[in-house]
Amino acid sequence: MVWRWGSGPEVELWSGGGALVRRWSYGPEVELWSGGGALVRRWSSGLEVELWSGGGALVRRWSSGLEVELWSRGGALVRRWSSGPEVELWSGGGALVSRWSSGLEVELWSGGGALVSRWSSGLEVELWSGGGALVRRWSSVLEVELWSEGGALVWRRSSRLQRDRKVIAKCRSSN
Repeated sequence: MVWRWGSGPEVELWSGGGALVRRWSYGPEVELWSGGGALVRRWSSGLEVELWSGGGALVRRWSSGLEVELWSRGGALVRRWSSGPEVELWSGGGALVSRWSSGLEVELWSGGGALVSRWSSGLEVELWSGGGALVRRWSSVLEVELWSEGGALVWRRSSRLQRDRKVIAKCRSSN
């Protein structure tokens, strides 16, 4: 199938794997699908490439920066910009890492669940275990929250230590 307009040509082609090509006067756009799935888009301002394999892979490229997204069996996502890199990785338990030029943020999920966030201004750590545990750390203060089956909450600050024990699990179940 071929479509033609006065402003520019547009061509669409489908093969067994599936291929779509579009061309405009201001820039070309190319989209290709294979068995695993592949999509490529090209503009006059930059290049964007998207690739899907069995595990799944997505790659995007612009003239202003590079963004790469990769999915494996465990799952991995990587994003890169000209202003700063951001990396996101998922493993079997799950892991997310984000990096910016202004600071570092790391988020990790394990079987029990773990989240770690880091900024240039301070450090925040959040951890979830089977019973549930949340830990937050800032440069000025430390806050720790722990949940057990009966429901135990512990807050720790630089000025004082506060403990509050409640049956949070039962309250949550009732809600």
